[in-house]
This record gives sequence, structure tokens and C-alpha cells, in this order.
Amino acid sequence: MAEPQKPTGGEAEAEQTIEALSYLQRLYENQYAAVTQGLSGMLDELGRMNSAQATVANLGSIAQKEALMPIGSDVYVTVRTSDSKSVIMGVGANYFIEADAVAASKLMANLVAKQRKQIDSLMRSKRELEQAMVDVDDKLARMAEAGR
Repeated sequence: MAEPQKPTGGEAEAEQTIEALSYLQRLYENQYAAVTQGLSGMLDELGRMNSAQATVANLGSIAQKEALMPIGSDVYVTVRTSDSKSVIMGVGANYFIEADAVAASKLMANLVAKQRKQIDSLMRSKRELEQAMVDVDDKLARMAEAGR
């Protein structure tokens, strides 16, 4: 029975390079998926923050009016607003603060700006990963062509 032939020096080196590139390709794909998922969550949060910022900016228009207040899982009660000069708002990680409307609006603007910076950073990372995946795909395709 004949033993399988071992690859020659150049063939062995090419196989190792293909294996390394394939590993790198999977690594980039996993990183890309994680960045995309994180970006999606951050965009959702930015939408909520923008909504909160708009609400705080229009706080004076709801003084002494009826509003719906959430009291649990999709359960609301009708309330009459009494003091629209201050709000209690979440600032992340289940922390809440009480602030006047002007301070709350400034805080929301700062939080939105920080979130946008983080989103921009993730978008740059996503583009870099896309380019890296294209580069690895090109190298693998060239190696496959050279191996024929």
C-alpha cells in the first residue's frame, strides 16, 4: 500500500498560507458580525435618546395636561402633569437623575453626541473590517488561481 505523498516545500508553504488566510477570514467575519450587532444596538439606543431629548425640549407644552404614564409591562395610567419644570431621567446602567428641563436637555444633548461619536467609531471599524475581508478574499482567490 502506497503512502500519501507529502507536499513539497513550496506546496507545504502554500497550504500553510491558505490555512492562515482562511483562519483570518473567519476571524474577520466574526468580528464583523459582532461590530454589526453592537452598531444595531447603539443605533436603537440613539433613537431612544433622540426621542427623550425631543420630549424634554417640549416639556413646557405638557404642563397641566393629561398624559399616559407607564406603570409596568405595557400598562399605563392617565395622569395630570403638575410640575413640568423638572424630570427624572435614566442616564444609563439603571441610574436615574432629577434635573430641571434645561439641565436635562443639555445632558441629553451630551449623551446623544457621545453616542454618535461611538457609532462613528464603530462605522469606521466596520468599513476597515469590510476592506480586510475583501483583501483576504482576493489573496485566497489569487492563491487558488496559482495552485491550478
